[in-house]
Amino acid sequence: MDGLGWLPSLVVFGTTAVLLVAGGFGLRRLGARRELRDVAAGRELETGAKARLVHADDAVADSEREVRFAEAQFGAVAAHELAQAVERARGWLREAFLLQQRLDDAEAHTAAERRTWSTRIVGLCDSIDRVLGDAHASLAARRAAERGAVDEVPALREQAARLGRRRDEADAALARLADRFTPAALAGA
Repeated sequence: MDGLGWLPSLVVFGTTAVLLVAGGFGLRRLGARRELRDVAAGRELETGAKARLVHADDAVADSEREVRFAEAQFGAVAAHELAQAVERARGWLREAFLLQQRLDDAEAHTAAERRTWSTRIVGLCDSIDRVLGDAHASLAARRAAERGAVDEVPALREQAARLGRRRDEADAALARLADRFTPAALAGA
C-alpha cells in the first residue's frame, strides 16, 4: 500500500493538467471564433465605408462644379458659402482617403483598428454630406427667390403704392395736428 500513495496525487495532477490543456484550447477556439466574427462584421463596415467614400467623392466633385455655376449666376460673394463648404469637405475627403488607403494596405491590421478607421470614414462622409447639403439648400433657396421675384413684382408695386398713400395720409394728419398743437407737443409724434 505504501508504494501506491502517490497514485491519488497523480490522478489529481493529471486531471488538472488535462483540464488546463482543454480549457486553453477552448479559450483559443473561442477567441478565434470571436476574431472571425469581428472580421466578418468589419468587412461589412468596410464595404459600406467604401461605398460612402465613393458617394462623398462624387458629391464634392459635383459641388465644385456647382460653385462655378453659382459664381456665374450670383457672383463670387454669393458663391463664397458653397466654396467654403466644398473646401472643408475636400479636407475631410483627403482624410477619409488616407484611412481607406490604410485599410487597403497589404499590412495586417487588427480588427479593432480596421473597425475604427472604417467608422471614422463613415463619420467623415456624414460630415461631408451634411455641410454640402446645407450649402446646397442655401443656394437652392436663393435660386427659388430669384425665380419667384418676377412673379412678386406686381404685388410689390401695389404694396409700395399702398405704403405711399399711407405716408401721405400720415403727413396730412401731422399737418392738421400742427395747426392745433405746438411743435413741442408734437415732437414725440
